[in-house]
Amino acid sequence: MSYYDQMKPVEQDQALTGKALAQFKRLVKDYPQSRYASDALAKIDICRGRLAQKELFIAHYYYDQQDNTAAARQRLEGILKNYQHTLVIPETLFLLAEVNFRERGPPRRGRCSAGWPPSMPTPSGKARRPAPIGLQVIRCHTTSSTCAPTR
Repeated sequence: MSYYDQMKPVEQDQALTGKALAQFKRLVKDYPQSRYASDALAKIDICRGRLAQKELFIAHYYYDQQDNTAAARQRLEGILKNYQHTLVIPETLFLLAEVNFRERGPPRRGRCSAGWPPSMPTPSGKARRPAPIGLQVIRCHTTSSTCAPTR
């Protein structure tokens, strides 16, 4: 419990958080019927969330300050792999989408054809099947280089 009490803010070293996590896991493994086991499980979730926040903080640093999308992608994919079911997953996915966008650039004209009506041929000349009912249609505008959802 003392490691847990000494945990530092996310911006600082998280070695104590890792040690606290290891001790709580050991408590749950060795004494699953203990009255402290449920509290230890809750603290495990908090520690995992804190470690995931630290990884996300580092990914933001690589993306924003260093303009290093490869390093940011590696950190973000590590979060998705190692820290599933934490509260940082939505922000992780958002930043990963931004990384993808920065690496690949904006969509070019005629690149997406998902929203073209089935009767009109796509830029490749093939007719599209109608979209399933209830799905939002993405329409390519011929005058702009971006694709936007139709309302």
